[in-house]
Amino acid sequence: MENQITPKIFNIYKPIGMTSGDVVHHFKKNLLRPFGKIGHFGTLDPFAEGVLLIGVGGSCRLSDYAHEFLPKTYLAKGLVGSKMTTGDRDGQLLEKKPWEHLTQKNNDEFQNIFNQFLGDYKQTPPAFSATKHKGKALYKWARDGVIINKPPVKRKIHTIEFISLNGQELTFRVTVSTGTYIRTLFEDLTEKLGTVGHLIVLKRESVGPISSNDGLLKENWPIKEVDQSNIHYYEMSELLPFQSTTLTRDQEIRYGNGIAQSLIEVEKIIRPPNSLELTHYLADKPFLWVYGASNNLIGLGEIVDNTVKTCFNLPKNHYKRLKSL
Repeated sequence: MENQITPKIFNIYKPIGMTSGDVVHHFKKNLLRPFGKIGHFGTLDPFAEGVLLIGVGGSCRLSDYAHEFLPKTYLAKGLVGSKMTTGDRDGQLLEKKPWEHLTQKNNDEFQNIFNQFLGDYKQTPPAFSATKHKGKALYKWARDGVIINKPPVKRKIHTIEFISLNGQELTFRVTVSTGTYIRTLFEDLTEKLGTVGHLIVLKRESVGPISSNDGLLKENWPIKEVDQSNIHYYEMSELLPFQSTTLTRDQEIRYGNGIAQSLIEVEKIIRPPNSLELTHYLADKPFLWVYGASNNLIGLGEIVDNTVKTCFNLPKNHYKRLKSL
């Protein structure tokens, strides 16, 4: 098929010092065309490293679903005793407080305090962040001298683990819902500990089933006019392993025309996801990957009132054959 565009999701290991936009720009400049639209699935601060998911083709349509359903795990190190304007090492010193009393605490005492953050957690977005106000990122307002105070929003802490306190450096690991700012979480943690603090190291270890251990290192990023056939990518159904179904030719035509299909007609051919990972996060989610009669991925559907309705369909020239039946 001429001008095929395969939806792909790349697991990039973003190095320290680059913005997420820098990484997207490199891929946009160097990936072999055509690849359709390109974008990332959640920014990482310049001082942070680790998993940055970049999607091309129709895979970018999955970004909102990934944000909603996939938890993110971070390994973080903060410096206690000093607070910065940005909440991380790139800011200006704002405040100092005593921290020495923390050396008297044992691991269990730290963990008990950390456990208070488990579950639903109200967090105020930091002034220096990508959160939008009137269509403009808060950090841009702040750079213009305008500090915007947004109301707290509900986030979720799935797990949190105290690892160590070495001098003023406190290390912890946390798994959170999307939109959670780890530098703000650390400021809240240090407040509970009776001091202040800011992040100095942040590594995103995973996004859902995608691990930083498998991330594409910078030296292996694509270069224009260099063979790119061995660059690994994920399919959309691997990032979010919902159940799937294959339509008959007649069903495919009706579905492509926006006509919801009766669940009774398709439920007998619903297949479980190839991967069992993260099904506990997705088990109650009413979504289905929808394949056509030729085992080509059509798009994502949602079960509503015993019918399968369209969430999104891929353009006709975005084609991916199902790997296994």
